[in-house]
Amino acid sequence: MAITDRIEVGKYALVTTDASCGVWQFNMWIKRENKHFRQSLRTKNRDLALDKGEELFYEIKHKIRNSKKVFAPSIKTACEMYLIQRKKDYLRRKI
Repeated sequence: MAITDRIEVGKYALVTTDASCGVWQFNMWIKRENKHFRQSLRTKNRDLALDKGEELFYEIKHKIRNSKKVFAPSIKTACEMYLIQRKKDYLRRKI
């Protein structure tokens, strides 16, 4: 994936590649979840990409400040959470 253009904006970057045919993508490292967030901005216009990137950055920051997850839990984690809840429900009915 050869990056054709890159714009560094504070804590995130906007990139476009040959493979994306000039469509801008948002890239940001989420330190709290130790993962890389990447999303297409679905535009080839540089100015529009900057606006959409800033909006997406503030959405992510809002989630982080409110202690919400940016990424969905894995299947394994979701199943474990479900089983724990079902066990609690079972124990409540048993009493």
